[in-house]
Amino acid sequence: MVYLSIATAFFALLLLVGLGLMAIRERRARAVLDEENEALGKELRRLQSLQGQLIHSGKMASLGKMVAGITHEMNTPLGFVKSNVEIVRDLMLEYDAQVQCYASAVTGLLSSGVNGNGVDPPHEELLELHQMFVGDERLGEMPGLLSDAWDGLDQIANLVLNLKDFSRLDRAEGMVDNFDLRGAMDNALTMVEHLLGDRIEVIKRYEDVPAVRCVPSQVNQVLLNLITNATQAIEGKGKILLATSVKDGWAEASVADSGSGIPKDKLGKIFDPFYTTKPVGHGVGLGLSIVDRIVKGHGGKISVRTSTGKGTKFIVQFPVPRAAVKRPQVEQEQVAMAAG
Repeated sequence: MVYLSIATAFFALLLLVGLGLMAIRERRARAVLDEENEALGKELRRLQSLQGQLIHSGKMASLGKMVAGITHEMNTPLGFVKSNVEIVRDLMLEYDAQVQCYASAVTGLLSSGVNGNGVDPPHEELLELHQMFVGDERLGEMPGLLSDAWDGLDQIANLVLNLKDFSRLDRAEGMVDNFDLRGAMDNALTMVEHLLGDRIEVIKRYEDVPAVRCVPSQVNQVLLNLITNATQAIEGKGKILLATSVKDGWAEASVADSGSGIPKDKLGKIFDPFYTTKPVGHGVGLGLSIVDRIVKGHGGKISVRTSTGKGTKFIVQFPVPRAAVKRPQVEQEQVAMAAG
């Protein structure tokens, strides 16, 4: 009887140990499964982000090629029209001078043809023609109208040039080149002028910045995205501050807006792929994610400063080439040698 009790207790203990081991193994298996699920989730999000970026890059490349093609096709007829308007404007200036000479001559003739009874009959027709020409205000307006037309065509030509420079597809795709941040800021601003209207004031504080080495079309995309976001962050009237500077060997470009700012609980997510606070159909949350990838891909840095109710400032920094950093010191040494 005693042996039976001991055997029962022994088997019960074995059963408990077995169940415990099974429970431990199950917990470990769950932990491993959770880790694998989390890893798969991260990989899925990474692949989704990569897919979205590839789609976006493909669209941008297609858009760039289309823009480059359009600007190329526009240049020829635009140049033709500008040339013709310039010729007509110059002819009108010459014609106006001739009309003035004619008016003076007719005035002299009419004064000699006046008698006590008024204008002699032979001069009446000449007087009518003179009054028709001198009294026609349209002739006086023509030079000004043609000058306005020329100015408008010049603005279109500059826009076409900016579009072509913005796409930069006239050069090898992905080619690293010297890049002017100040000029690029102005080009990007031109692209969003339709969003500014008269409600947003743009302030520029550009310091001298050496050219940086980058893929121009990509950094153009960064600046365009940041300025576009700034215009969309402002409801009603507001201001945007564009600035460039050099700090500790970094070329810096910043875009600040007077919008409502970014809430603290959302600030840490703004560079995450597919994160967006915009309504459905107004964005897929890839803009800042791609901006972050492009800047860091160039060895640069991006940061954001924001204050709720006061606005947001995005700062992108690119390394300044060593030659550009050392140049001022060389110039100072040359000045010192010349002074000595």
